[in-house]
Amino acid sequence: MSYTIDFEVERGDDEDYHVVKLSITGSVSKYIPAKTWGPPENCYPAEGGEVEIESILHNGKVWDGELTEDERESAEEQLRECQEDDGPDPDDYFDDFDGDRGGFGPSY
Repeated sequence: MSYTIDFEVERGDDEDYHVVKLSITGSVSKYIPAKTWGPPENCYPAEGGEVEIESILHNGKVWDGELTEDERESAEEQLRECQEDDGPDPDDYFDDFDGDRGGFGPSY
């Protein structure tokens, strides 16, 4: 799924310092968390969560600059966070069940 974030980078030196406001669009593959409990045959590593930056725009036009490694990592992390914000929290689903009333929770 593709997401777009607003991102700022700092360019220049002490005399000619300025902030460049960018719009970065990237796709994030679906993240499937690892299962590390239970029998070994039912465990598996985490998969997905890879980010591919598709475009970087400045004032609606393709930006001719380049991101530093730290800037790229920060932009990719922000794009991953967009995916995390997408959809309901599964913990909220399970918190709604009450074991005393026949739900999935523990019965006391």
